[in-house]
Amino acid sequence: MMNYTAIKQTLIEKRQALELRFSRTQQHIKHKDGPPNPDFAEQATERQNEDVVYGLDEAARVELEQIKQALHRIETNEYGLCLECGEQIPYERLEAIPYTAYCKNCMDEQFQRANR
Repeated sequence: MMNYTAIKQTLIEKRQALELRFSRTQQHIKHKDGPPNPDFAEQATERQNEDVVYGLDEAARVELEQIKQALHRIETNEYGLCLECGEQIPYERLEAIPYTAYCKNCMDEQFQRANR
């Protein structure tokens, strides 16, 4: 069994940063309530900015869920094993993508299947 203490700490820090980001986004949304800008061009710009923020938040939510799952796998001693083939994921890959659940080969295969 490998020691994943440093990776666990990285995951915890990433989780905290994402949770803080969501909290700030929610505060921004709450304070955004008010009358719309009378300038139509400005309204369009504000709408585009909101769409970008929501898109980034969705990507971050996916990453947060992957982080939570990785932390759970660490706690249950399942971390570092590919969910597809069961082989050990190289430590270097886990350092680079600490929330990954798949070895590179299985991830590549999933990507190819998704893009057919």
